[in-house]
Amino acid sequence: MRRYLFLTLTAFSQTGGIEKFNRCFSKALNDFAEKGNIDASVCSMYDQLPDNRYIHPHRFTGYNGNRWRFLLSQVWNSRNYDEIIIGHINLAVLAVGIKKIFPSKKIILMVHGIEAMEPLTGIKKKALGLSDEIWTVSEFTRQNIINIQEQPARKIKIFYNAVDPFFLLPRNFEKPAYLLSRYAIGPATKILLTLTRLNNAERYKGYDKVIEALPEVKKKFPDVCYIIAGKGDEKEVANINKLVEQYQLKNNVVLTGFIPEKELTDHFLISDVFAMPSTKEGFGIVFIEAMACGVNVIGGNKDGSVDALDNGRLGRLVNPNSIAEIAAAIIKSLEEKQNDTTNTASKKTQQEVMNIFGFSQFKNRLQSYLAIKN
Repeated sequence: MRRYLFLTLTAFSQTGGIEKFNRCFSKALNDFAEKGNIDASVCSMYDQLPDNRYIHPHRFTGYNGNRWRFLLSQVWNSRNYDEIIIGHINLAVLAVGIKKIFPSKKIILMVHGIEAMEPLTGIKKKALGLSDEIWTVSEFTRQNIINIQEQPARKIKIFYNAVDPFFLLPRNFEKPAYLLSRYAIGPATKILLTLTRLNNAERYKGYDKVIEALPEVKKKFPDVCYIIAGKGDEKEVANINKLVEQYQLKNNVVLTGFIPEKELTDHFLISDVFAMPSTKEGFGIVFIEAMACGVNVIGGNKDGSVDALDNGRLGRLVNPNSIAEIAAAIIKSLEEKQNDTTNTASKKTQQEVMNIFGFSQFKNRLQSYLAIKN
């Protein structure tokens, strides 16, 4: 029986896109192990305890931020496994250390997006070269690994993200009344949503472009409301507020702050359109979550959003630097949503995205890539 070791930074103590991927990956490995197809272990540098829905505790070891203990013990521990999957380029030292001590071990390195958009140097570059396979979450990131990091195409595979198996899929597509009340929004108001971290150091999500497009959108939908959901740092929140003031949108933009996991589905449901015309998104799990809730989506055509929107088949792709294109796409998407009085399109969108990015497809891909026998 082949043994697999998945080494990661975090999976259960944070809630970002990479963490969601790691939880799905852990569960897929755990499911195969439960069936007796493989033996698998997951080790995390920063987590302390797992979520038992995803992985059995006896298959998980958390180091709670003890970095050196994690690194040293897992280099040595790798001797017991056939293949080692390293969940992030920031764990490059593991790839190098394992290959130096146990050169026959197969190393698979996961690359998610922004970490590979500039030429890597030193140990990270060495880790890319030493890895037997590199798995990327989108064609966009795959091309960056080939063109920017100068790695051979033959050893790169695309491994898409998935909708979390425990994500609450709605059957009823009505807008949650408690959120309309919380944000003082009328039931007939058209609502845009962007859900992301508001980080001044990562200004590529495109919510500023959506704000700039709102004056044009207001010509068609005067009371349109744009909800920007997510935790923000003080500097970036100030930047957004300046834009809102500049375009006289005080009554049209709502900053919610952090959204708890239990309210994610409801925040997608309250929106008519999810818009995030980003420029450096590795994939964008929020796109497929929004579509799983039946929401029309708009993404940028220059990054991994293209993969999440299935090359535009599942949503609208726009030039993220064109305010005119963004505004036109928002207006068209709002009009379509307004005409979908029976939620027929919402149900179709949900079904289509689950057919491509459901957890069962994620598991099937992993089984194929690792050649796991039934």
